[in-house]
Amino acid sequence: MVPRLAHLIARLVARCIFFAAATVISSAVWAQPADFRGQPYLLLDTATGQVHAHNRLDDLWHPASLTKLMTAYVVFEAMAAGRVTPASPVRVSGAALANPPTKMGFPVGTILNIDNALKMIMVKSANDIASALAEAVSGREKSFVASMNRHAAALGMTRTHFTNPHGLHDPAQITTARDMAILALAIASKYPQHEGYFSIPAIRFGKRRLRNHNALLERFPGANGMKTGYICASGSNIIATAQRDGDAFMAVVLGGRTGRARNVLTARLLHAGMNDRLAGLERPGLAQLPLDADATGTADDLTSQICGRRRAAKAKTAPMGAKPPSLEELEDLYLQPRQRVGQDVRVHLGKATGPNPFNFRMVDGRTPPPLVPLPIWRPDRTREPVEG
Repeated sequence: MVPRLAHLIARLVARCIFFAAATVISSAVWAQPADFRGQPYLLLDTATGQVHAHNRLDDLWHPASLTKLMTAYVVFEAMAAGRVTPASPVRVSGAALANPPTKMGFPVGTILNIDNALKMIMVKSANDIASALAEAVSGREKSFVASMNRHAAALGMTRTHFTNPHGLHDPAQITTARDMAILALAIASKYPQHEGYFSIPAIRFGKRRLRNHNALLERFPGANGMKTGYICASGSNIIATAQRDGDAFMAVVLGGRTGRARNVLTARLLHAGMNDRLAGLERPGLAQLPLDADATGTADDLTSQICGRRRAAKAKTAPMGAKPPSLEELEDLYLQPRQRVGQDVRVHLGKATGPNPFNFRMVDGRTPPPLVPLPIWRPDRTREPVEG
């Protein structure tokens, strides 16, 4: 018993020392494990707009499902203009259903409303529903994507280009850590009434519980949004927000070699911001940071590193020099075990009684019986989701 107690005390002391050091060490000199060395990231105080840390801020990157934040933004704009409401219909088309996972898998002709569709794309990251939303708001996905790019330009996302509303890989679909932060800040400032879509811990459909891909909601105290993304070409991306003891921060992390590494780096950034002993120091905002003249002109394609045969071997390769803390040690320091937070939200089909600008075939806000008598729950069952 005594040796075990001594071990626990030593571990607690080590944790305290590590945390104390983390509050005074600049992000620029962090000892970083190989899992997240050199990838783009950004830490921003959302109350002041000041940037506390950044790396490869303007390098081009594939957004993956972070794309769905712009999809949501365009839908919010359409609702604000009165063209649609949360109760407006979304119909699953053949083209929408044909998208690869992650997806809900509802049959062609299934009707749901915009409110439930937004919950599905934010929590489940459903690619089929993202396409269906685009068709519901703009008639055609191509028209919706044009709106996405117009809004990106208007917001000042100068290095972003969208080709689809879901984030499945297209070499031409690109963004940067800076541009994703601009979008997230625009959503928060212009549409605070919709912030609940980005903090749902899980949705329930029938007997199934579909957990949010953003594990920080359950593992980082104070986390309250927003969205994750993953494809082989981009690695694991995230925009995460957190608020604690009057501090509010946003972290953007792109290119995590694993979801675990992404989550640890994100938690580490948020922790550093909330424990910054130089909090009174004046720092530049995003607009004051000049565009990096050395930023990459093409987006990295990480497919061989993330999904190739050598992935496991590369993940274990340590950098030269002093041994940094391991990913496991950092996870233990910055992330707590999963804890249920908030309330699960039940989603439904039908209940689509709002404006129907493109005249989907409807029967009292439900799926038309001639098309599909009983919508069947068909979740994707791939071992590793193509997108999330």
